[in-house]
Amino acid sequence: MNMHLNLLKPKDIKIEKQGEFASRVVLEPLERGFGYTIGTALRRILISSLVGSAVTEVEIDGVEHEFTALSGVYEDVINILMNFKSIRIDLGALSEAWISFSFQGPCVVTAGSFEYPADVRIINPEFVIATITSDRVFSGRFFVRKGTGYVPASVYKKELQM
Repeated sequence: MNMHLNLLKPKDIKIEKQGEFASRVVLEPLERGFGYTIGTALRRILISSLVGSAVTEVEIDGVEHEFTALSGVYEDVINILMNFKSIRIDLGALSEAWISFSFQGPCVVTAGSFEYPADVRIINPEFVIATITSDRVFSGRFFVRKGTGYVPASVYKKELQM
């Protein structure tokens, strides 16, 4: 049984620049539903290939585990850790960096409050990390790494030396 399918193949391909970081790709004509299939595959490939920076480790002085309560700090440790993960950061030419911090309360600690190396740029500097409500020191350090996709922490196991 020889079945020959005459599928529509794109004859016109256009790439339209939409801005500094966006483009619109137009392929036509396509069979019904193929646009979603091609679009989804392209999106997944692009997202998994994008290089980005993220906080991968956090050490807070006086915290033994994520369920520890810090007196004089409004947020609990789990929320503080999630807040660190929400820092939008661009390491520039660096591939990784340890950033140490020490804040004397009462104060509000934001993503822009930390002292970063010269190449580092913070996208959301007003993002609140923690609110220190009493006269206490909130200190520690966090590690930022550049990479692609999701990488489990077990891959990066190493001895932390303070």
